[in-house]
Amino acid sequence: MAFPKLTPLQSRLAASLTALILLIIIYMSMYPRNFAQAAELDSHLDHNHHRIHEPRDISDDDLLRESEVLEELVGSAWDKTKDEDKYLSYEPEFALGLAKELIGRADTTSTTADTTLEGNTPATTTVTAGKTQTFKFANESVWGNYSQYMPTLPTIASREIKEEVLEGELRKRDPSPVAKDAEERAEWDEEELMQPTRRQTSNSRIVFVSMNVCNGPDVNGTTTAAAPQLTMYVSTSKSNTSPGPDSDGEQAVQPCSGGFASITVNATSDIYISVHAPQLPDGYSGNWDYEVAASIDAPYHAYNDREPTDAFTFFVDSDTTSALLVTDNLTTTEVGSDDYLAWMKAVDPFHIYTFRSNNTNIAGLEKSFCALKNAEALAPTALVTGMITTGLGNKPKQQFFVEGLNGSTAYESFPVMQGNSTASGAGVVGGGGQVWPMVNYTTKSDDNCQIIYNLTFCDQVSYAVPSNPQRYPNVSALRDLYDNYAVEMWQNFNYTLQQTACNTTTTAQYSLAKNCTDCSKAYKNWLCAVSIPRCEDFSAADKWLQPRNVASPFINGTTIAQTPFADNVKEYNSTLRNRLYANSSRNSLIDTLVQPGPYKELLPCDDLCYSLVQSCPATMSFACPLRGKGLEQSYGTRDGNNLGHLTCSYLGAIFYVNAAGSLWGGAVVVRSVVFAALVTGWMVWV
Repeated sequence: MAFPKLTPLQSRLAASLTALILLIIIYMSMYPRNFAQAAELDSHLDHNHHRIHEPRDISDDDLLRESEVLEELVGSAWDKTKDEDKYLSYEPEFALGLAKELIGRADTTSTTADTTLEGNTPATTTVTAGKTQTFKFANESVWGNYSQYMPTLPTIASREIKEEVLEGELRKRDPSPVAKDAEERAEWDEEELMQPTRRQTSNSRIVFVSMNVCNGPDVNGTTTAAAPQLTMYVSTSKSNTSPGPDSDGEQAVQPCSGGFASITVNATSDIYISVHAPQLPDGYSGNWDYEVAASIDAPYHAYNDREPTDAFTFFVDSDTTSALLVTDNLTTTEVGSDDYLAWMKAVDPFHIYTFRSNNTNIAGLEKSFCALKNAEALAPTALVTGMITTGLGNKPKQQFFVEGLNGSTAYESFPVMQGNSTASGAGVVGGGGQVWPMVNYTTKSDDNCQIIYNLTFCDQVSYAVPSNPQRYPNVSALRDLYDNYAVEMWQNFNYTLQQTACNTTTTAQYSLAKNCTDCSKAYKNWLCAVSIPRCEDFSAADKWLQPRNVASPFINGTTIAQTPFADNVKEYNSTLRNRLYANSSRNSLIDTLVQPGPYKELLPCDDLCYSLVQSCPATMSFACPLRGKGLEQSYGTRDGNNLGHLTCSYLGAIFYVNAAGSLWGGAVVVRSVVFAALVTGWMVWV
């Protein structure tokens, strides 16, 4: 059969159609028949299905190959766009049907958890005696995003790198390499505590579980013992979803101490938390109110345990109605540094709660922020606080002036930080607050000692001074009386110092080691210490205290002979009454204007004397009294073995920080005629 003859146009069309058909046949032969669109797939056709739902043994090499494949398919799991210095970690995002269970497999079994916790959000509840309550911190919270939290306050300086003493005097210097290393380690440790987001492995996360007991059972009868403590249990195993005293499964156990408990675990999935209340013994009734929280960022609640020799807050002094306390130096950095300025600009970063020592509302709850806060609301005390640089080291610290106290009463003051100092409560990292060890002290019993602080000239004076509330009911007037008197005496000294060649060449100065600035500093420290004596109760029995005004009546009109202890103290005899140093005050202004009656003085440290003699020109003829010939009646001596006691007075002195040796320089006997009138009646008794 002959093919019809085609026209030129028909020939070209036929050739094009033939070529197109051949291309289609070739393409179809190369395309795999098992290819399909994603929308056409049923779940049983997902080739990753077995990876998610079927347990299997995976070798390290298999994991490495899978991670390399995932890296190519979905990119790095780490969010490289985030700044690691902001303490952000990664939140994995998976594709192709892969889920987060590849890193932390979710527990699909049922749970008896009463409450599911959210990160940094406490659950507040009540538990009755003998009961156990269970909580769950779910897998999605364990592997959730870290909070974008950075502390706004600098690291609190560690004790090892605090103020230094050279011949007892604090001085500035660049830290040695060892000190620098210690400071860096301290800052690193603090950073790791506040920002633990870096501390995790590739397949687990660190989770912080903490609790505070806010109220405990009531005491019935006369018992004063604290109620039994709650116990916290934490399980990371799905085979133990109800941890507690009756569970045989693997679990961490932490009984509360002072109403506080904390457990840190490495978690890969759900965490199960239980709180168990013991049976109550006779003499108690009621329930426990508490809050429990979990966080991947930092502990929601915190208690900063410290040794007594490494205390965070110190008792300075008291009178019958108030007490003065101060924190340790918060930084060792120099004036004007970022840390120094940040602390000084801080608005009351710390708080202090004060209670009588026998307060049953906080018995057994001394480490719980919410318990202290609740108890303080029942018996509040007035508080004046602020940042200062006076005192040891002249570094930033916070001062607390507690008012509304009673005389001859033992108190406990608890330094705390509400939240993280800038924010508190649910959703805040560290929002549950921090507590430091309490400070114990007893207020004075006599009304003739009054705390003064924040003086203008003698700015280092912060302690109780001889007083008379009948003549000076306003503490501001008493403070100005002492400060103005010191200013007047200082001016006389300054006139004399101006006659010394201070602004001259080094070789022409009176000393190669000291200059006029050193002399001025030493004299001011001495002047304020001796013209504003530190007052103690007349009934105080410490042997280093010097009795004053023994022949004068007390403010209430009674005399020493009428006091209960008069017959037992042989020193209050007629011989002592006739001695000037015992029958008058160091400063005649005290006897003429204040008229405090009998009291005891904590004598200025004798090293104040030696510092002044060493610092000022010999032409001023400063000299110290000899031991056995007047020194003991005018000046005390530091005793580093009496921890917790001040054996002599120096500016910035606080209890528990009383090192032997010179700190500031001392009180002196002045021989020159120029200074004779200045010191008559209050500088020295021989």
